[in-house]
Formats: sequence, structure tokens, C-alpha cells
Amino acid sequence: MDVNTRGLSFWLVWVAFGFVVLTGIWLAYVGIQISSAGHRFTAQALNAPTFEQFKKALRLEQLIAPKIVGAPSSEKAAEDASVAQIFAWVAEFENGRASDRLKKVAPVLSGVVFGGMADRIGIRSGDEVVSVNGADVKSVLDVYDMLDQRGEQTVRLVIRRQGKLFAANLAAPAGERVNAENSGLLFNVPKGLNVVGKSQTAALAAQFDTRFMLLVPPEWRRQYQQSLAVIAHELLSYIDSQRDLVEGDPGFIRIDQALSWHHDAFMVAIEQHVERVRSATAGQLAALGSFGDAIIGLIAALALFFVAFWFHNREKLMGED
Repeated sequence: MDVNTRGLSFWLVWVAFGFVVLTGIWLAYVGIQISSAGHRFTAQALNAPTFEQFKKALRLEQLIAPKIVGAPSSEKAAEDASVAQIFAWVAEFENGRASDRLKKVAPVLSGVVFGGMADRIGIRSGDEVVSVNGADVKSVLDVYDMLDQRGEQTVRLVIRRQGKLFAANLAAPAGERVNAENSGLLFNVPKGLNVVGKSQTAALAAQFDTRFMLLVPPEWRRQYQQSLAVIAHELLSYIDSQRDLVEGDPGFIRIDQALSWHHDAFMVAIEQHVERVRSATAGQLAALGSFGDAIIGLIAALALFFVAFWFHNREKLMGED
């Protein structure tokens, strides 16, 4: 081999070695990309709606919500909360903000629901409820409590009309029970205030499954339930802030609005999560494709290096043979 050829082969060896180094760096870089893409994929978590987002959406920032000393955090309380427990908290919230004002309202009817139980037995506006199932009542709250605490199919009322007393029986259709909501009795109470009895709480929980829970993909239902439980539990600290508000006032919390907001926000969170997972998956597949290219490049560079090395040292190698 002459000097020029040997010099050329020497540089060819170093060029090939350079390609090996560069492809090795490329392979390491792609490996880091794969690791990063894998981490992004496994780190994807659903960003469930929070109570802070709920406060902002419903403009509750101006309301005072004192923390109860010794009370469990909402996250802790929500861990194993059932749908029944969620609506027990909802009932506690509704009853807590309404009770003081309903105690001050005399049980005088402002009207009856047309065609309802009370209307069918001749009760009318201006009548005063004196007793329910033999127990005297002094306020609208007493009436609601008596109607809801037993959930009976027939409830006996004593009514005062123009100073005279008479008895009347509210009778629920077969399969139903009389409660404050379906009795047909209307009182002059502040708009939006309700008393939720045990039977109504159970009914709300059952309606929730049909109206909301069944619309959520099965794999997300547990997290959906926990997310809603946090909001329901947090509402308890807002009872005092609601005592002087009526529906339509800034900051008045409507439960149906709260349920709808949570459902819509959670469904959006699922859509965003699916999109992030799709993006992370595409990144991981792209990184794996680059890894294959890097392997091929490294093999080619190593082949070039060994060929160049053999060519540069072929006389020595052949001599040894």
C-alpha cells in the first residue's frame, strides 16, 4: 500500500469512527426521548373539577365559609362516600340554610298545587295547618318535618279555616309516600328554600344515577363520585353564608345547578385527558420509530468502521494469516 492510499484509509477509519460516535449519541438521545415519552404517558391523570373551580364558576368567592375545627377534610371524607352519603350532605345543606327562616313562617297556605293531593281533598289558600298525624305544628318547618319523617301513604291533617277546625287526609297514590314535595301544600316561603326529607334524599340519589352517573364511562365513575363528594362536603361550610339569601341573589347555591356544573366539567376533563393520552401515545410511537432508525444507523456506522479498519490494516492482517 502506497503512502497516499494508506493516508486515505487512515482518515476513512476516523470518519467511520466519527459516524459511530454520532449514531451512538443519536441512539442515546432517542433513548432519552422514549423514556420521557413513557413518563408523560404514565403520568397522565384526569384533572377532575375542584371546589375552587366550582366557586369561581358560580361566583362564590365573596361568601364566607368558616372551617370547622376537628372536621375531616373533604378529600378524606369523600374517599369512601356513597351516592347516598353525598345526598345526605346535600340534604343537610338544604335543610341547614332553610330551617331558621322556615321556623318563623306560620303554616298558612298560600295555595295548593292544581290537581295535587291537597287540591283533591278541598284544601285551599288561606287554610292553616294545625296538626299533622295528631302532632301540633307551629311553623312551616314543623309541617315539612312531620310529612317527611315517616313517609306514610296517608297523612291526617287538622285544618283551621275561618276559625273552624276540620280534618282532612292526604293520600298518596299506590307505591308512593306523602312528603313535603308531593303533598301539594304551598306556603309563602322564601324562593329556593327547601326541606329535604329522608325519602326525598333516597329519591334524589336514585335520580342521580339515571340522570348523571350512567352517562359517565364505567372506568371513571368512581372518580366522578369522589369528585362530586368533595364538592357536596365543602358545601356544608357555606350553610351560614346562605341563610340570608334567596334564589336569584348573587352567591345563592342551587343544587341542580351544582350537579349540572360538576357533570359538564367532569366530562370536559375526560375529553382533555383522552386527548393528552392520545398525544403522549403518538409521541411514544414516534420516539420508538426514531429508535429503530438510530439502531440501523449505528449498525451501518459500525459496519463502515470495521470495513475501513480492515482496509487500513489489511496488509498486516493478511500477513498474520
